[in-house]
Amino acid sequence: MLPGHLLAVAWPQGPEGRRHLIALVTPDDPKAEDTPQGARSLYRIDPDRAGAPRKLLDGLPEEIDALAALDLDGDGREEILLGQPGKIYSAGSPDAATAPRLLLEADGLTLRWAGSPPVFQATEVGRLRTWTLTGGQMMPGPALDLPVHAAREAQALRLSSLPATPIALPGGGAPLQVVGPEDSGKLRLRTLLFDATGKRSDAWALLPGKEKVDSFRYLALDGKPALLVTTSDAETIGVFAKQRLRLFSLAAGRSRSGEPPAVAFATESQRWFPVEPVLLDLDRDGRDDLVVLQPEGLGGGDLVIDTFFGQGEGRFERPRRLKLGNLEARAWIYGKDLTGDGIADLATFGKAGLSLFAGTADPRESLLDRRPRKTLDLKGTQVTIGVTVSLGSEGLDAATGSPGGLRGPTAEDLDADGRPEILLVSRSAGGRGRIVVVRLL
Repeated sequence: MLPGHLLAVAWPQGPEGRRHLIALVTPDDPKAEDTPQGARSLYRIDPDRAGAPRKLLDGLPEEIDALAALDLDGDGREEILLGQPGKIYSAGSPDAATAPRLLLEADGLTLRWAGSPPVFQATEVGRLRTWTLTGGQMMPGPALDLPVHAAREAQALRLSSLPATPIALPGGGAPLQVVGPEDSGKLRLRTLLFDATGKRSDAWALLPGKEKVDSFRYLALDGKPALLVTTSDAETIGVFAKQRLRLFSLAAGRSRSGEPPAVAFATESQRWFPVEPVLLDLDRDGRDDLVVLQPEGLGGGDLVIDTFFGQGEGRFERPRRLKLGNLEARAWIYGKDLTGDGIADLATFGKAGLSLFAGTADPRESLLDRRPRKTLDLKGTQVTIGVTVSLGSEGLDAATGSPGGLRGPTAEDLDADGRPEILLVSRSAGGRGRIVVVRLL
């Protein structure tokens, strides 16, 4: 248990491959309705040793709200990065933490990067600025012009630009910058693509019908940019409607008619449950496969898994379905090798605790074993997924997420033994942070 309100967690890697657990904490405030205000502190947690967390830094500015780790100078040792709106700091290594050193300051800057070497970016109205990390220094990169949108408010016009998402493509180098998706009527979506030189091209996606985009994600599919969206009907409000999933390959073209989706189907999940698509090469044929995990039913009792084996160039075979019953899974990890056999496994978290389903040697026959190889009682540790449902002028909105924006369960190899540990990050009712490390022996 951490001595305060948990804001963020990171796990910087040392030169020997082992990782350290670092937590960003602020003092508890029982009267605070949201995140308590006050100076931030950094703590180091050693999963192999009993005892209280070790305080690394104290009295950090209360504007700091993000934590990450990155090897800044190429010495094999990741440094602690702290972020606040418009600023990024380095706080040294877990073994030698230092007072925050300002690395970069710019309007619209967030603690986020992509590519190799890493490229950081700041989005302003009408402009995207980039910096490349070179020799521990942030060197300015291309500045890109973004479309500006105007929305009329009560006494003014509000100007804004769509967010820019960096996509790291095979081969390293500067990431591709994608901006969007932008609605063009109720059938088409436009994405702007910017290459490493700043050259712009447009890619158009054609929805199967009149649909509203509820969530989106840009990713690399077979080494090329792609757009994955979940949608709902644009003309009716369906409280119990199931989410629709559409996956588009993005290619520049002069035609604005739009390319149809490579994958389009109605999931088994209501809009308040997460739908988790994963891209990986299951059958090791060099082509990306798509795995979509989705809770079924109003209470999400069963977990449905649809697998689309890739045929290359953004094309897929018909899906193969697996259903795991009576799990009531509220979160899961899929795609990591948790058993040490080199095959992607599944860990689910629900009322029964943690259940480990091993991947099979022949994923085309069956993706996973139907019975869990291991089930662990987490001894009071709960993985909570918050649900927000609202009805407004734009229709029904439903969103899910971990409390306070904390990341959900994850798997990381902390001790460099080749097998990842599972990290569960949660808060008590009073906001006090708790981190549980599970080793699957």
